[in-house]
Amino acid sequence: MKIERNIPMPVAVAKPQRPRVPVESMEIGDSVFIPGVKRTSGLGTVKGTALRAGLKFNFKSAVEGDGVRVWRTA
Repeated sequence: MKIERNIPMPVAVAKPQRPRVPVESMEIGDSVFIPGVKRTSGLGTVKGTALRAGLKFNFKSAVEGDGVRVWRTA
């Protein structure tokens, strides 16, 4: 192997942040729209946010335009 000097290191790229979903404020029948994601990804984001907050809610989702809408059902 050859040792090389003065080669610049690559700049780290920031990870995209998950959207903040206010699940603790959602009542049954309320929904949120998450733009630019697929159905399973949007549903997983909302469910994961609820689980991390210690909430045992149920959700349903549907594709809407360029994103997904997620409803709290229970």
